[in-house]
Amino acid sequence: MNASGTMHDIPAQEGCTTCHGSMPDRVLGFTAIQLSHDLGGLNLMQASSMGLFTNPPTKNFVVPGDAVEQAALGYLHANCGLCHNDRSKVFLIQVDVNTWLDTAKLGTVIETPTYTTLVKRPTTGNISKVAMRIAPGNPTGSAIHELMALRGDVMRQMPPTGTEISDPTGLAAVDAWINKLPP
Repeated sequence: MNASGTMHDIPAQEGCTTCHGSMPDRVLGFTAIQLSHDLGGLNLMQASSMGLFTNPPTKNFVVPGDAVEQAALGYLHANCGLCHNDRSKVFLIQVDVNTWLDTAKLGTVIETPTYTTLVKRPTTGNISKVAMRIAPGNPTGSAIHELMALRGDVMRQMPPTGTEISDPTGLAAVDAWINKLPP
């Protein structure tokens, strides 16, 4: 609890597969999309030139959309897609939300699984008190906003483990995208 004096927790070892078991490689924290940058530090092209990949990419991957859309889709990919992807138990058993961006399928925003599984889709189950997963133009009327902002209810808050406070930067990015979505 409160790892290194922070408001973040490290789950017990038996809980690791809840998140790490949702992806084939079990790595959390970086993806080819996240490494596709020129911000300093190791990036995708540097790692590729160092021979660190079996199938090295020849160029960076670009999240579709404008800056607002890229920020929201990138945030949801990195922070939610590890559990909410079409290969995870969460997707197969609980809820068909997929925020994972596949590098082979980076077309348009409306073609992303994030858009197709969230925008104007009804909330299923009883996790949310809000009827729509994302209600365009209405962040507080969107289940995704409710669950990202919620803390203290591990059965409903997103992410369900590891955090005691919501991420205001991530929530602002997702809210900005919801606000610009056409009704």
